[in-house]
Amino acid sequence: MHAQLGLLFAFIALVGWGFGDFFIQKTTRIIGVYKTLFFICIGATVVLFPFVFHEIASYTRADYQSIVILSLIIFFYALVIFHAFEKGKLSVVESVIAFELPLTVMLGVFVGGETLTLKQFLLFIIIFVGIALAAASKLDHLHLHRRIFEKGVIWAFGAAFLSALTNFYVGTYSQHMSPLFVIWATHSMLAVLCGAYIVYRGELRSLASDLKKHTGPIVAQSIFDNSAWIGYAFATSLIPISLTVSISESYIALAALLGYFFGREKLNRHQILGAIIAFVGVIFLARTI
Repeated sequence: MHAQLGLLFAFIALVGWGFGDFFIQKTTRIIGVYKTLFFICIGATVVLFPFVFHEIASYTRADYQSIVILSLIIFFYALVIFHAFEKGKLSVVESVIAFELPLTVMLGVFVGGETLTLKQFLLFIIIFVGIALAAASKLDHLHLHRRIFEKGVIWAFGAAFLSALTNFYVGTYSQHMSPLFVIWATHSMLAVLCGAYIVYRGELRSLASDLKKHTGPIVAQSIFDNSAWIGYAFATSLIPISLTVSISESYIALAALLGYFFGREKLNRHQILGAIIAFVGVIFLARTI
């Protein structure tokens, strides 16, 4: 029963991040990066508070120190990945970001002490290949040794590493604390950091007008992205982090397909093939749990 619930939550994360990234892209283009992140985080802060307020006093100073460090990792991850997208080509950067999957699995296995069967490991490789193909608009974007000095690539590698740390520690803390509390606490701190920057820029008053003008994409991105993080946190409390991230990371392939069908973005044949490979791999991986 625990494994089945874990799989359900992992698929919620997959769908949530896929649709969430689709709406986040729209929102960032309209209101900017920091406001977008603020709306996501303040949404989780307000909505989840009634479910976690009774837990706040039950955690130790060490627990809160861990939450603060994790929140800073997430915050710097957001800054680094946005900088990567600013400096580099989107297709190249996304190809590099896909490396968060093997990095997270390595952390789960070598740091978290998790194990994968041979069949699960082979399916993980298949899923990663599918995601890499779906993320790369051109096959030469996969030859990273040739493109290591291209603009944005170094930043993208940093983002992949920080993303892997985020995935691993959200999963680890969710195994020892309430998953809802982990998401609420980290998102609350991120809301404070983003809010402080928005106040510094003198843009606080524009938040209400932005929400009124662009209610649809702002609410949609907040619902999907927060649902994904909640799903991921609960999944990692029930099944291994390495298996959870192998399933949920296929959101990259889903986001590519959403961009193709609804965002009028072009996909090459190898990207469509990659998405199919990733989803088939996820289905077979789910059956091994």
